[in-house]
Amino acid sequence: SDLNFKLIFRGNGRTVTVKTNVKGHYRVQLGAGTYAVRAGTVSMLPKSGLRPRTVKVPSGAFAKRDFVYDSGIR
Repeated sequence: SDLNFKLIFRGNGRTVTVKTNVKGHYRVQLGAGTYAVRAGTVSMLPKSGLRPRTVKVPSGAFAKRDFVYDSGIR
């Protein structure tokens, strides 16, 4: 399920955590810059399965960024 999947953005001296909604959508307000992004998953799942691992936020604009998470579970 995509409900309450956490994304953690780290950059510009701040860390911001958001959760996805029931449709897997999220919205976060960040200042312009480059941010490292990781999954805030349940501890037994890998945090490194998220792609892309970094995003660039433009100045004065909204930007759509989609992520893919591979838990490694088959």
